Amino acid sequence: MGGKTIAELLVRIQGLPSIIAFVEVLRFSMRRESSRHHNVWKTDNPALGQDLVAALLMQERYGGQIMRAVIWATDTKSIEYYWNRFGDADVHVADHQFEPEVSTFVRQQRGVPVSREELLEVDGDGKMEYRYGIFTDVVEWVENSLKRLRAEVSVQHAPSSA
Repeated sequence: MGGKTIAELLVRIQGLPSIIAFVEVLRFSMRRESSRHHNVWKTDNPALGQDLVAALLMQERYGGQIMRAVIWATDTKSIEYYWNRFGDADVHVADHQFEPEVSTFVRQQRGVPVSREELLEVDGDGKMEYRYGIFTDVVEWVENSLKRLRAEVSVQHAPSSA
């Protein structure tokens, strides 16, 4: 969460198109428990390992394709990275898990489409559905908290009938 509050998130997403606001909600919702790399996850890099759960939830909400690219860290070590494609537009929810130059490289990849079914089996430890469930629960909590806060703010700013 990086020290951000629901109130700060509400201010940040005010007036944004719904898909961009949802990206911010997804980023706000990133936790160790939903990361594929939970063993090395840190609060100063909450996006680490969140690309898969974020891509799944983004597709569930908005459709489009989930894309995958293999990024080679060394000659023998690679990482799979996932994002969403809507027509010709790519939406990268978690590319900021990488250093800026790697993030730029990642955004230049064309990738290949991958099915939801394949993604739910991608995790080697068999906990993908568990992590996805945690992520969706946190996102739902964040969205409900935003609704409650919007309602409180609108009541506070409603004209009084005297």
